[in-house]
Order: sequence, then structure tokens, then C-alpha cells
Amino acid sequence: MRLLSASILAVAAVLLLVVNLLSGYFLNGVQLDVTEDKLYTLSKGSKQIIADIEEPIRLRFYYSAKAQSDNHYLTTYSARVAAMLERYVVASNGKINLEVIDPEPFSDAEKQAVEYGLQGVTLQEQEVYFGLVGTNAIDTVQVIPFFLPNREANLEYDVSQLLYNLAHPQARIVGLMSSLPLDARGQEWVIRQQMEQLFVVKDIDLQEPIIPSYITTLMVVEPSSFSAEAIEAIDEFVQQGGHVLAFVDPYSELAGSVAGSGNATELLASWGVDLLPDFVVADRNLARSVRISDKQHDFAVSYPLWIDLTTENFSADDVLTSSLDRITLASPGHLQPTLDASTYFMPLIYTSDEATLIPADEVPDTQSNITGYFNNYSPRGKSTVAARISGPIRSITTGSIVQQSNIIVIADADMLHDHFWVSMQNIMGKNYDVASSGNGNFVLSALDNLLGSNELIAVRNSGEFSRPLTKLQQWQQARIDKEVDPRMAQHKVQHELMQLKIIIQFLSYGLIPMLIIFIGLVVYARGFIRSRV
Repeated sequence: MRLLSASILAVAAVLLLVVNLLSGYFLNGVQLDVTEDKLYTLSKGSKQIIADIEEPIRLRFYYSAKAQSDNHYLTTYSARVAAMLERYVVASNGKINLEVIDPEPFSDAEKQAVEYGLQGVTLQEQEVYFGLVGTNAIDTVQVIPFFLPNREANLEYDVSQLLYNLAHPQARIVGLMSSLPLDARGQEWVIRQQMEQLFVVKDIDLQEPIIPSYITTLMVVEPSSFSAEAIEAIDEFVQQGGHVLAFVDPYSELAGSVAGSGNATELLASWGVDLLPDFVVADRNLARSVRISDKQHDFAVSYPLWIDLTTENFSADDVLTSSLDRITLASPGHLQPTLDASTYFMPLIYTSDEATLIPADEVPDTQSNITGYFNNYSPRGKSTVAARISGPIRSITTGSIVQQSNIIVIADADMLHDHFWVSMQNIMGKNYDVASSGNGNFVLSALDNLLGSNELIAVRNSGEFSRPLTKLQQWQQARIDKEVDPRMAQHKVQHELMQLKIIIQFLSYGLIPMLIIFIGLVVYARGFIRSRV
């Protein structure tokens, strides 16, 4: 019986080894994502982008492992990035090759990382690299210089965008239809200059609007005065699957007049969007500080029609706004879905609950009497000032329907002007344009987003990656609250936490082996007892 028991244990050990070897061979790459927000699962859009890759793509993940070993956040985040990149490799069936590189100081790998444009961050007197370089068959290079913490929720989108750009290396062209002079008198607005640095900008003649077929993304600025032919051209463009970034405005600060949606009203309605006519949005919680003067001196006051929006006013569920930090709007409009909308209306930017509506034709009165006009301020609730539109759209001219649409509408065109987001600064005798707000980044990111495929735009934001131990924190706080002496309470809690940590480590690493040993001893004991009986 003792021999039989020993044989059973030996067979069990062999079976355990065989099962591990076979599972490692047959289940290689098979993983189960049990995280709450499916953080390690590629979305349908990413999988389609991978499926469309025709030529091999090489990814180089530069990660300074030794230099970051003492930084818990970077160590954890880098492990997640590596795991996500492996998901792309497995899903590609050999189309994507991944190389993990540790660019140690003064090595050829570090030199190569710098040449590719990766950004080093100094930690403990060492340059740390944490970025991605992608190349395709024709040596086109796309780079994520550093996986920034504030874009952690956008990790999948950023990697999928890099892959999409490598799989489609053609020049990116933006069509521009604008009634505002973005390049007036040879003095281009900064936003136009920045657009031309990233894209090929093709101006569309408003008198004879013909949108070439090679344009997939159109930027429309102040369409209220567009001709009927121009509106029809935009409508046809959308019906052919084109993407649109539209700036509409109820009041033009630049022209000093009421604008509204004008000739574009019917077009907006076909998108399922209603720009509340003849009203602008004011928000005393977000009011921007402006300087005014009287006969004696200058002083600063809050002006509720010019508003600075921050992270609390941006949707965390959209890749475009989830990492936005601040933008400035001037007398924006109120957007809302139409009652019979067939599209999906997703608010991207919204005011606080302290917003109200002001008649657009009274804007000049507010500017001439800033301190007195808002004395009788009455909040009416949150207003949406920017939204993403998707879903089926019916043509206003032919009645045809396009099933997929990607449109972003911003209820303010003044935000494009330098005055509201750029300041001139003299640095060492030279004048430089310095951004005081993120208006430019928002516009460029929106165009970048819309220039991608429908699959790329559909890539979702991931949830929060940090998982705080809330129950443990609550227990810790409850223990501290029971003690009279806060310092003694902290000492006791830290001691108990250390003991708890030892127990958890023991259960994590020792429980399973001890269970196997225990079961083996039980089997052996039963055999020994039976042999004696």
C-alpha cells in the first residue's frame, strides 16, 4: 500500500508536469481578461485595423527597466503596455513583430532611441525611456515619444492610431471651408499654421464648392453665411462617408454681430443637432478674468461669456476629450439633439450647472457694462457646447441615407482666433506665440481623430487602471479614528498592515504548494493506516 501511495503521488506529479507543458504549447497566447473594464481586451475597431494590415510592421518598445525599477507606477504601467502590445502581436498572426529594448545609458540602444525622437525623463539622475517606435515596409516611422500618465486611458487608441498610420502612410489631407479669414492679408492665424505643419490643407472655394474625392475630412468654419451650393456640397460629402469638424456660432466676437446657424440650420438638423437660435451661453463658475478700465485705473473682473473649461467639463468617455486639460470659448452656443434625431448625440464639452443663456443681440450690452449686466444672473443648468455625432444621416437634397457618420460640432468659431488662446511673448529678443489654452491642441486632435478610419474612431477609452484598495483604506481609517493619540494610531496601523502584508504574501506564494503537500500527506496517511489495519 505504501508503494501504491507513493506511486500515486509520483503519477500525480508527472500528470501536473505534463498538463503544464501541454497547456503551455496548445494554449500559448490564450488569455482571460477578467478586469472590470476589459483593460487587456482589444476592441473591435483595433482588431479590424490589425486585420487590414497588408505589409509587416515592426514595433520597438523602449523601456528602461533597471532605471524604473524603484518607480512602482512606471513598473506597473510598463507591464500593462507590454501585455497590451503582446495582444496586438497575437491578433496580427505574424503581421506585427515586437521587440522590447532596454536602452541602457551610453548604449547604442539609447542612441537609437534618441534618434527616433523618444523623450527621456530624468529619474534618480538617469535618463528613463518609455516609448514606442513603429516602422513599416517602406521605412515610414511613427513614434509615441513617452507613454504619458495622463493618456493612460487612451493607450489602446494611441497604439491603434500608430498602426493605422503605418498601414496607411499616404499624405493626410484636410479640406477647409471657412467664412472666417484664417489666412487674411498674408497673416495666418496660428491655428492655420499649426494645421499646415501636420496636414495638407486644401481650401475649398465657397463660390464654386467642389470637394475632391481624395478628401476624407472636412473642416467647416462659420457656415451661417455659406451659399446653398456650399451647404449641398457638405451634405453630399457626408453622404459619401466624409468626416466633418464643424464650428458654428450664435454670435461672432470677431464680426461683432449675431450669426446663428443661418443657411446651415437645415444641414445641422439633418445631423440631429439643434443650435439654440439667438442665444449664447454664460457661466459664472467658468468666467474668464478680463481687464477693464474706468477713468481712474484698470482692474480685473470675471466675464461669464468668455469661459475657461477644464477637466471637469470634458467627457472622460471619448478619446478626444479624456486627456484634454483646458480650452477657452467666447460667447459659445447651446447644442442639443433634435427631437426626431436619427443620430447619436454624445456631449464632449459642457459647462457647469451654473450656466445660463443670454440673448445674442445683448452681447454688446454685456461688454459695455460687464460689472452691472450680470447682477440679476439666474442659472438654468448645464449646456453642451461641443458634441460628437454618429449614426445614420438622411441627405437634405436627395433623401439618401448614409448609415455611418462621424461629425464633431463645436458651438463657437471665435475659439480659433489667436486672441482667445495664444499670447505673444518676447524670449531673448524674439517674439514667440505661446499657447495660453489648449484650443489648438483640441482642433489638431479632432482632425487627427477624424482622419482615421471609422474603426479607429470607434476605439473606445479604457477605464481607470488604478484599483485602490478601498476596503483596506476604510479599515485603516476606522482603526485610526478609534485611537485617541493619532501618532500612536498611525504606528499601530502600520504595524498591523505589515503583518497583513506578510500573511497575504504567504497565501499568495505558499498556499498552493502547502495544499498539494497536505493532500499528499493525507493520501499517504490513509494508505499507511489501511496497511496497518
